[in-house]
Amino acid sequence: MQVLAYSIADHFSADSDARANADQFLRQTVAPEFKKYALTETAPYINNWVGGGA
Repeated sequence: MQVLAYSIADHFSADSDARANADQFLRQTVAPEFKKYALTETAPYINNWVGGGA
């Protein structure tokens, strides 16, 4: 896993376009989808409230 992480870091440090594309993807797609999932799918979501199970 560490070798893979270093490989990805090397790729992004060498290619500013790839870094910009990854940044845009994370900000516009991954973060909003994660936020939506975390707030609506991880626990009961009723009347705009997230709560624990019974």
